[in-house]
This record gives sequence, structure tokens and C-alpha cells, in this order.
Amino acid sequence: MEETIAFESDQMVHPHLRSHSATTTPFCVSCSWSLLVKIKTGFSSLRGSPPELYKAYFLKFLDSYSYFSLSIIFTLFLSSDFGFSDVEAGTIYGAWGALITIYGLITGVIVDNLGVAKSLKVGFLLSLVARTALFFTTSKNILLFNILVTLPMGNCLGIPVLTTGIRRYTDEASRGFAFGLFYVVMNVAALLSGPVVDILTILYKGEEPDQETLNFELPKYMIREFGENVAKGSIYAINPALIIILVPIFTAATTDQDPLTVIHFGTYISAASVFCLVLSTSIGACIAFVTLLSIGEAIWSPRLYDYTMSICEEGREGTYMALSSAPLFLAKLPVGFLSGYLLSRYCPEEGERQSQTMWLIIGSLTITSPILLTVFWGYVSKKDPRSNVDAETEILHTRYSDLGTSNP
Repeated sequence: MEETIAFESDQMVHPHLRSHSATTTPFCVSCSWSLLVKIKTGFSSLRGSPPELYKAYFLKFLDSYSYFSLSIIFTLFLSSDFGFSDVEAGTIYGAWGALITIYGLITGVIVDNLGVAKSLKVGFLLSLVARTALFFTTSKNILLFNILVTLPMGNCLGIPVLTTGIRRYTDEASRGFAFGLFYVVMNVAALLSGPVVDILTILYKGEEPDQETLNFELPKYMIREFGENVAKGSIYAINPALIIILVPIFTAATTDQDPLTVIHFGTYISAASVFCLVLSTSIGACIAFVTLLSIGEAIWSPRLYDYTMSICEEGREGTYMALSSAPLFLAKLPVGFLSGYLLSRYCPEEGERQSQTMWLIIGSLTITSPILLTVFWGYVSKKDPRSNVDAETEILHTRYSDLGTSNP
């Protein structure tokens, strides 16, 4: 009897629903298989790449680990150890980022002439000197000199030069995926830096890590709204974790798409993420914000490297990478100051808070970027009619010339 009822129930299902169910599963399987094939093809395209490519990935990991480890504790270090206020610490943090761009523009021509290997050696040496000085110094003057001179000078000789190396050690077919993997390596370093800082904080000071490992606006906002025990470290870790997972998928899926179109789409998703915190002051809103931000970032950020390298002139990669990084690092100066002001004005440690207003201001400023890109799309997306038919030959020539003369 039960079998009869089950049979009759199955027969009563609308024919369209049965057809839809029957076709949806094969379609999903087909899409998943196609995506896996693209990812496999992406990794396969890197076969035969010179050893220098993998050395560049390793150096990117080390450089990113150092950068993110410092960034996590930077403003708190300035405030707790040297007595700087929120606004002062934010301004110094912003100045550090802005100077990376300024020095990068100054040294871009030098990088193009000095070469990848020598530029990296000088940059990493300066970074080592600066970080060692920051560890030992108790002087504000020495601190500020290294933050504003030595460290950004070392940074500007590392970040764009490594990107130039990726271009020179790949070809056109593998370059898009190679830059996506380059971005994944950076975020693996970011993911690992947080827990290591937490452990070292406990061992060194014997305090709870959540009281020490502050980045800037979001962590301070979460502490002031939800208390010192809020799991901000875990929420922060959502970003690099999703980047590691999503970047290879999105990069493989959009390899055939124009980089600028992908960037345009991704920036809208990232910008929209801020409004999660406008709608609600809750842990769930924070998780939604970081998740949506990470999805957008995974879509657009790796393709920015690809786009920059696709339009730059051969032999001038250092200058072009410095220019492409300029908006990101130059924005840190006003953003650092503005973040400190907005926190003290709308989300103070004590007193009435208007955090949703603060995030509305931030969201309104953030959304202007993709909107302006849409407004000026006709101009921004215009292709240069001048094309160099021998560009790929020149790149390969440079690549294999470097293999015989220097290592990054």
C-alpha cells in the first residue's frame, strides 16, 4: 500500500517540475566539471615556467607575511607604546602607505634599469633594517624616520618588482592565472600572520590576543560595540580564507574575460559590502560585510595585476606598477586620518555611539569608485589603437635573457 501511494504521489508531480529537476542536476554537474577543467588548465599552463617564477611566489609570501604582521598591530603599537592618539596613529599609518607610492614613483625608473634581482635585494635589505629598528627603538624620532623613510622605501622596491617578475616569467596564456595564484599566496600569508601574532602576544605579554591584535577601524568598532571578548580575529580571518578558496575559481572562470570588465563588476560587490553595517549593528552584519567584501575582492583584485601588465610598455614595468599601486597607497593617508576621526566622533570608547551613521559615510565614499568607473566607462575602456605586434616576442626575449643573467 505504501509503495502504491508513493508511486501515485510521484505521478502527481507536475511534468514541468520533473523535467526541471532532471535537467538542473546535469547542468550543475556540467558547470562544476567545466570549472574544474579550467582550474586544472590554469595550473597546467604554469608547467615549464622557469624556477624564478616559484622563487617570486616564495618571496611574495615572505614579504606579505611581514607586511600583514606589522599592519595588524601597527596602530595599537603606536598608541600603546608611544602614546599616539587614534587620529595621530591613523595619520602615521596612512603616511606610511602614501610614501610607498611616492617613493615608488621616484624609483620606478631606477627599478626598470636596475633589474628585478638587484631591486629585490636592495628592497628586502632596507625592509629588514627598518623592521629591526622598529623592534628595538624607544625613540619617537627613530621610529618615525623608519616608518616614513626606510620602511616605505624598502616596500616600494618589493611589491611592484615582484609583480614585474611574474610578468617576465610567464607567457600570455598563463599570465592571468599566474597573477591569481600570486594573489592567493599573499592571502595565505595574511591568514597565517594573525594567529602567529596572537600566539606571540600571549607569550610576550601574557595577555588575551583579542586585546592586542588590532588592525584599525573594524576591530576597534567591534570592540567598542560588542566588548573586548568579541571574536574579531576569527571574523577578520574570513577575508584571507575566502580569498584563498575563491581566487583560483574566479580567475579560472574569467580567464577569457576582459580584465577591466571583471574589475568593474567586482568593485560593485566590494563597495556594496559596507552597507551591511549600515543596516545592522550586529555580529552577523560584520560577518556579512567581510564575506561580501572578500567575494568582490576575489573577483577584481587579481585581475588588476593582469590588466596593469597588459597595458604597460616593455621595460617600464616598474613605473607602471608604481602608478597602478598609487591610488591604493595614496588613499591610506586621508583614509587613516578620516578613520581616526570617524571612530572618535561616531564610535567613541565611552558615550553615545552612532556607528551606522559612520558606516553610511564610509559606504557613500566607497561606492563612488565603481559609479565613476561606470560613468567614464566609454573613456576608460577605450583600447589604444596602437599595438605592438612584436610585444610577446620582446617579453619572451626579456624573460629568457633574465634567466641567464639574474635571479629574483
